[in-house]
Amino acid sequence: DEEGKHDVSGVVALAKMLKVNRTLQYLNLYRCNVQSEGGHALVQGLAENETLIFLEVGNNGLGQPQMRRMAARLDENRARYERNKEEEGETRRIMEAEAKERKAREDEMEKTENLKQ
Repeated sequence: DEEGKHDVSGVVALAKMLKVNRTLQYLNLYRCNVQSEGGHALVQGLAENETLIFLEVGNNGLGQPQMRRMAARLDENRARYERNKEEEGETRRIMEAEAKERKAREDEMEKTENLKQ
């Protein structure tokens, strides 16, 4: 690093990854010296990310506006995560009920076949 300059290339690369990543949910960058420029890149990366629900960025020299924008996006992602979990649970319950009904019909058909013999 030249004096007064801060290398944020790693954070910029991480922010680019966040734009396309659809699996990462937790990221801890505590005391990684992100600073304001890196924070700006993270805000941009998070703007296109829908899966990250936890981001630790304490002790990084980030400004309150950046922190608020990150927090707002994480709140949106958490709400989406909760909705998806509820929908998955409902889908699972429906599939289990259908499987029980199918099994009951199969059992009834088998009984009918056995009575015919």
